[in-house]
Amino acid sequence: MYDVFLSFRGEETRNNFTGFLDRALRREKINVFMDEEDLRAGEEIRLALLDAIRRSKISIPVFSKGYANSKWCLMELVEMVRCHRCNGQIIMPIFFDVEPRDVCHQSGSFEVSFQKHEERYDADTVKSWREALILVGGISGNDLQQVNGNQPKLVDLVVDRVLKESSSNHLGNVKNPIGLDERAHDLLSLSNSCLRGVPIVGICGIGGIGKTTIARTLYNCIFKSFHKSCFLLNIREKTSVANGLVFLQEQLIYSVSKKNVGGTISNIYRGKEMIKEKLQGENVLLILDDVDSRSQLDALAIEFNWFGPKSKIIITTRDEHILDLAKVDEDKRYWPKELDDEQSLQLFSLHAFSSDQPPEDYKQLSHDVLRLAGGLPLTLEVLGSYFFDKKDKEEWKKRLQGLERIPDKEVLKILKISYDDLEDEEKSIFLDAACFFVGWRRETVISLWEGCGFDTISAIRRLTQRSFLKFTKKESYAPTGIMSDSYDELMMHDQIQAMGRGIVLKESLIEGERSRLYIGEEILDVLQENKGTHKIEGILSSFHELFSDVCLHKDYFAMMPKLRFLNIDGAHSIEDFPRLPSSLTLFSWKMCPLKILPANFYHKKLVHMDLSNSQIRQAWTNKPQNENQRFQKLKFLYLRQCDHLCESPIFSWFPNLETLDLQWCGNMVNLHKSISDLKSLVELDLSETQIEELPNSICRLFSLKMLNLDGCKSLNKLPESIGDLKSLVELNLSGTQLEELPNSICRLTSLKMLNLNWCESLNKLPESIGDLKSLVKLYLYGTRIEELPNSICRLTSLKMLNLTMCMSLNKLPESIGDLKSLVELSLDSTKIENLPNSTCRLSSLERLNLSGCESLNKLPKSIGDLNSLVELDLYRTKIKSLPGVVQLSEKLEILRIEDCTDLSTVKISWGGTRCLCIKNLIGINTLISVDDSPMFPNLVELKIENGFESTLSPWISGHPRLQKLVLDGCTWLESLLELPPTLTYLHVKRCPSLQKLPDLSSLKKLREVILDDCGELEEIRGLEGTKSLEALYVSGCESLTDTPRRIHGQGTLLVDQFSRSDSLNVNDGVYKGLRLILCVVFAINMKKEQIVQGNVHGIRTYLKASIRREDRRTLFAINMEINDIEFPTEGDIIYIHHFKGFDWFGFPLEGTDVVEEISVVAEGLIYPIKSIDCEVKFWKLLLENTPFDDLQMPNQESCASMVVDFFSWADDDAGRSRFGPEEVKSRQMDVIEQRVYLSFSVRCWEAFDPARNRWKRLPRMPCSEVFLSRGMESLAVGTDLLVFGRQVTSNVIWMYSLPNHRWSICPKMNHSRCLFGSSSHGEIAIVAGGSDMNGDIVNHAELYNSKLGAWESLSDMNLPRKHCSGVFMDGKFYVIGGISSEGERLTCGEEYNMETRAWRRINDMIPDWDEARSLYFRSRPLVAVVNNQLYAADLTTNEVKKYVKSNNTWNVVKRLPVGVESMYGWGLAFKACGDKLIVVNTGMNKDVVLYSWRPEDGNGEGPEWDVLSILEGAGGFLLNCTVLSGG
Repeated sequence: MYDVFLSFRGEETRNNFTGFLDRALRREKINVFMDEEDLRAGEEIRLALLDAIRRSKISIPVFSKGYANSKWCLMELVEMVRCHRCNGQIIMPIFFDVEPRDVCHQSGSFEVSFQKHEERYDADTVKSWREALILVGGISGNDLQQVNGNQPKLVDLVVDRVLKESSSNHLGNVKNPIGLDERAHDLLSLSNSCLRGVPIVGICGIGGIGKTTIARTLYNCIFKSFHKSCFLLNIREKTSVANGLVFLQEQLIYSVSKKNVGGTISNIYRGKEMIKEKLQGENVLLILDDVDSRSQLDALAIEFNWFGPKSKIIITTRDEHILDLAKVDEDKRYWPKELDDEQSLQLFSLHAFSSDQPPEDYKQLSHDVLRLAGGLPLTLEVLGSYFFDKKDKEEWKKRLQGLERIPDKEVLKILKISYDDLEDEEKSIFLDAACFFVGWRRETVISLWEGCGFDTISAIRRLTQRSFLKFTKKESYAPTGIMSDSYDELMMHDQIQAMGRGIVLKESLIEGERSRLYIGEEILDVLQENKGTHKIEGILSSFHELFSDVCLHKDYFAMMPKLRFLNIDGAHSIEDFPRLPSSLTLFSWKMCPLKILPANFYHKKLVHMDLSNSQIRQAWTNKPQNENQRFQKLKFLYLRQCDHLCESPIFSWFPNLETLDLQWCGNMVNLHKSISDLKSLVELDLSETQIEELPNSICRLFSLKMLNLDGCKSLNKLPESIGDLKSLVELNLSGTQLEELPNSICRLTSLKMLNLNWCESLNKLPESIGDLKSLVKLYLYGTRIEELPNSICRLTSLKMLNLTMCMSLNKLPESIGDLKSLVELSLDSTKIENLPNSTCRLSSLERLNLSGCESLNKLPKSIGDLNSLVELDLYRTKIKSLPGVVQLSEKLEILRIEDCTDLSTVKISWGGTRCLCIKNLIGINTLISVDDSPMFPNLVELKIENGFESTLSPWISGHPRLQKLVLDGCTWLESLLELPPTLTYLHVKRCPSLQKLPDLSSLKKLREVILDDCGELEEIRGLEGTKSLEALYVSGCESLTDTPRRIHGQGTLLVDQFSRSDSLNVNDGVYKGLRLILCVVFAINMKKEQIVQGNVHGIRTYLKASIRREDRRTLFAINMEINDIEFPTEGDIIYIHHFKGFDWFGFPLEGTDVVEEISVVAEGLIYPIKSIDCEVKFWKLLLENTPFDDLQMPNQESCASMVVDFFSWADDDAGRSRFGPEEVKSRQMDVIEQRVYLSFSVRCWEAFDPARNRWKRLPRMPCSEVFLSRGMESLAVGTDLLVFGRQVTSNVIWMYSLPNHRWSICPKMNHSRCLFGSSSHGEIAIVAGGSDMNGDIVNHAELYNSKLGAWESLSDMNLPRKHCSGVFMDGKFYVIGGISSEGERLTCGEEYNMETRAWRRINDMIPDWDEARSLYFRSRPLVAVVNNQLYAADLTTNEVKKYVKSNNTWNVVKRLPVGVESMYGWGLAFKACGDKLIVVNTGMNKDVVLYSWRPEDGNGEGPEWDVLSILEGAGGFLLNCTVLSGG
């Protein structure tokens, strides 16, 4: 599995941007597949590329001017789009030196490329390339122009985004985990005890019992076992604000797909559909914390049948009714018990005495407190903190007397007592934190409260001791090398925060009469209506809303003299700068519209001011005239991204400033010399400015710890005085134009991080670099360093040395071995030829990256002495052999030897390996064992992903301890050979070609089998012989679960009864030779008027049963699809399933077997419609005593009599019973029906039946995945749908049979082709022209007889042509338009006479209506024939035109339907269906609309287009449409 696949035009970006990006990603431990274009050759490499894309989480196409010149790049892009649509793969486009619109519209250099492609490749292929570019060009990506051509900055932005998309899901460990292990174990056991596929477990209890903490502990233990996981915290709180449910939906979708959908979910209903799409069939760990309403469950789409069989869902709630709504079984509800006395004493003591036991003389008092706490963890924590600083026993007793008046377990009241005991300042700080500052930095909030005059440090100490506040370490994983991204953030338990906010809300029912406003709507109301009063102390939205509807005036805040915190981001002003209250300490006005701040603007008490993203052009440019009229207390000033600010302020206005942020002030050139006045400045961020030089006065910033000059590309030198910054800890010079470092840098004795990445003019380091004794991290990525100074050995604290992409570096000094603290050494893509022998002395080295060192051909013999080595990366080196046998230590986890072309074999001694994941079987034989013994003798688990073999390698079955085998995405795997007898677990997933499994009867230890999406698998042999089988899970295996002997219809359930289980006792003496039958009655809950909006294509059904044989029980969990269901206008649906023989999905029933604990659940509609629900009302197992052939359809009479006791069949208006596939009856009556077939993705097809006005989804087309990467054609003839495409090395035709409801392979044409013109007439069809396998345009034609299933070659046309259209008219076949061999648009047509079997050319048959448009952008002619009259759609005028045969002219007869849109004809269908013309189009809301018009009703003056049908929300880009004519 790869994290990232890089697609790029090698000759343009390999040795610059893409190379830099590749190295930067690898430096951050991102697993990258970087394709080398010049290595591409042959089908095997092509398949490997496609497989690498499928196995990547993220694809990054780097669009350069020549990207579209490469067919390989375009082929890769098509596969990315397929993975994006099918699997949710993330695409992150980079627009290197092209604009997104050129990519999207194939203009500029892309247009030139495609003109050449049209000449060389078939139009179908080119079309697929264009469609991929259109989609990816429209995705928000990274544009080099957006960062002003700064390639290093663009690399950092991309790496940062990749890291965010692939970040860990660990939630952090729990402090003081008293009793948690036992509770988490109980919860896990409860969830594992579920017999059906997806356990939903509820944790229910009062607040403070520890529900969230238990769930969090379990989550951290098991989340890595799931493909996707999500912990939705504090649902109750988050849904209390506007759009809270949508926010949670976005959070859930992001967690499981890593795709940011913020702003795209218009409402909760759309969000629910998107959640279902992302979770469908996935093995997911989902925890919903603090659910308190049904709307939350509905919005988050919680239905267990959507998930994969190995999923787990955990819900925490205070209300047991929520678990009823979520259908959590009684025995799956976990009620956490209070802590016992011993555990309670431990937890209380840890908070009261910082020890797990109290002092001897406080034991009795402690037990008295425990009695009041009642074992509630939160109460124990709070009370322990409450008594922490009370060392006098009498005070303890006095406090205990007060607590005894409070009933047990009323946590909020106990907390309120703790609050009432606080001092006034402590109460103010607590309420401020509860309302405003959860998640803020520690140093920021301390400064704010100190600015209010509070004794902050003392108050915070008391508040943290009482557990009102907590400060936790917040880690940021930005790839900038900045260490200060870690900080302490203020946190608070939700109950404590709720108590604090509740205290504020109780102050008054009127918003303006409360002390603190934190709810956006209330703030907006107070500001708009000018309701502010003297009681307001803070206006600060907790969700960072913008108040763009607020218009300020100068005295707006005059009525709020106590105001301390104010956020008016986005507000506008009709006057000057508003007069701020003198008490204010925090002021935020982002997007301030004022261009010039008042010359005399100052504030004495302000501590924190944020004017980022503002229109300010000039601010504080005059020296203050009065020292008392300055920002005396301002510590934090943010002017980030003030693009119009050209001149920096005079800094003497801010004498006590500690943080100054001028990042992205893109027009700022100079920093005022008064910067030296900032004696207290700690952080200075000038990144991405145009600063040309730093003033010498900067040396007087004696408190400065962080200086960020990242991306200052105009900066080419540092002042010599830089060495006087004695406190400097971090210096970021990445992306500057520095040519050398001043020698004074050696005086930076506190420096821990020096970032010189992308300093491309830097070619050497000063010898004095060795004097940086505190240096921990040194980044030299992408510099022109030629050698390291010998003094490098004196960096005794250095842990990370990154020399990636130092292309001029060819050797390391021998002294490198003296870096005893070095943990990571990256030499990626350097010119290093040899590693010095001293490398073996790097005793702390854990990661050695030699990737891309193409001059390195050997390793020192002493490489094995690196005893701490965890990862060795030799990717794309030229090493020929490894020294002797690679004896891999227990610590070594990763040995990467991919693309080491000179390395033939690697002898491995890796006897300890227990788990192995092989992600690509090509090249696996590079690994061989030392002798003939198994390569991995202790191997227990083996996972093979996306393999290319049709059978498994023989060595797999030879491992004597192998217990678990997982095969995922092995597209070509057709069969499994012998499996090791030790196997206990077999999971086969996404193997579409797999037809059979080996006989499993020899696997006596096999306990669990999971089969997912193996559509061709027809049987499971030997199940009855497995002695230990506990469970069989089957999903998406249509050939295994389907039976031709099935029937369904409509009627009424006669019994008022619903049984949750059923059983069947098997007895050979009675039931021998009989057949097993399952009857299920469904109810579709919908309104009658909804029927016209769409139709059910099928019902997904979950069937669970246990088969008990003697003393052994086996669980069978089967997901199957019941297709061809028609909506009932009233009543119920019955489905009768005749099993294949007397077995249960491959398990023959015999003897005293008992089928028990049967349950049937309707998991949902295959084509869902909003607000429609499906449920199972009744089911029953029956026995059939009349022998039938497996292929013979059951009849109505036998089925009706079989169910007469509980179901009554209904007749429709015509008196015909609605049961069974109507297509079969039609076939029996020789009736050929009409169908409109549509495809929006290659495997999925929809069918519309105009006669019954209903939709049906066809079974998924079982083509291979390679078929998906090419364009396709479609044709309907007889009762069959033919789909033409390319599969691997040849063309293939898939055929769907309407009567049989199945796909199969159709015989091949005599001359394979695509982009042909075609049409059908009854049971025959003709295809003409097109492009062959070599891309040559042909003039061949063939006739297909669907009744015979055979192709017949016809005489050749007069002209070769492709991209043409075909129709039948007057008993003759016509081919119209197209592109000639010379690449010109053809206006002529040709007529084929069925009697004379000859072609006649018709000149000027169809005009070139869109002559101005390049033919490479246009679709083929949109033509159709109704009643022997030819019509065409002219998209240049949106008109329908009629062909006049007598004079070869066209007359306008009607406008196309209003609102129809297409892309030069792509994505639009214009067809004939019986006596009507139809237009198919997809709207912006993804609804598919079918318009119809009958020409005989009149032309332009006649009726408008009718909306024949709407398929809601199922659309996308229309790939193919064809009509089964019914003629």
